[in-house]
Amino acid sequence: MRKPSSRYEKTTTISGPFNIGLLLIVSASFWIAGYTQSIGYPVYSEAAATPLWEMVCIAFTSKTGAYLVGLMLLIGGAIIIHRANYVQIIIREKTYLPFLLYLILISCNTAFLPLNAASLAMFCLILAFYQILKTYRDPDCIANIYNASLLLGVGSLLWIHLLWFVPVFWWGMYSLKSMSIRGILASLTGLATVYWFLAGWCVWTRSFDALHGPFLSLTMISRPELNGIRTADWIFMIAMIILAGASILNIFIHEYDESVRTRQFLFFTIIIALISFSLALVYEQQRIEFLGLSCMPLAILASHLFATSKFRKKGWIYCACIALYVLLSVIRSPWNFLPPDVL
Repeated sequence: MRKPSSRYEKTTTISGPFNIGLLLIVSASFWIAGYTQSIGYPVYSEAAATPLWEMVCIAFTSKTGAYLVGLMLLIGGAIIIHRANYVQIIIREKTYLPFLLYLILISCNTAFLPLNAASLAMFCLILAFYQILKTYRDPDCIANIYNASLLLGVGSLLWIHLLWFVPVFWWGMYSLKSMSIRGILASLTGLATVYWFLAGWCVWTRSFDALHGPFLSLTMISRPELNGIRTADWIFMIAMIILAGASILNIFIHEYDESVRTRQFLFFTIIIALISFSLALVYEQQRIEFLGLSCMPLAILASHLFATSKFRKKGWIYCACIALYVLLSVIRSPWNFLPPDVL
């Protein structure tokens, strides 16, 4: 009997209907379990939260409403990531993996349920990411640059730490050959549009707390506290670092197998991932938010690893990674499946 080709194995094991259905069921199960146990509800704002996020928290008087909005943001972000990959060809293979991995990475971590300030900011980041990708080798595409900066500005009104990614997007413009004086001015204008209205609101209300408090939180940098981290959390973080490292290493080893366009898109995605992980180390109180933000680039990079790499038993390794991630997510969840002194 003829052995199945590697392409057939990849299609049936990784991109086939069984894998798609399984991951959708697993993601839905975590959301249903979180809803029944009221995980993450009520939605609250921290001391350094922006006034806009405080208003959003007050508006969520219903658990059902909070979970529906969180689920719509998750599905909407996953669709945009899939659209960006399909149209801009971030991954040369046509695959649903970016969509599926983003769903599973967010859904299986109960710390991200149902939503927080970074959830809304991450949706803005995904939209801005797609806008910047469309500027590849098109310095005249000023509208996309303006839209990307406008989205980052809007997201920063909900979660001020999103402003750290503005220089990252400038680097992305330079890497994608869309950097120009007009592009920089369009980017600054996009941010200024948002904060011009915010400044006007502050003048109208005669209170500048909306500007002072959130920007002050950007300076609250501290050393990472590693004491008290459970064994399961250590294993979870190490597993995520290994997956991210393997994905990035695979890109650098096989970078010349890709087109110049795809390489630039992947390198831009790598920078976003590295910045997200780095900021999670120096912002103790915002660690969960930055780790959630890193799920977007990690979903793309891991999808590239499993969709394009040629190592043997790729399907089995993929299944093992998903199973390990889901298992660790269950152990780390607040449902107390295991006694606290086990892991």
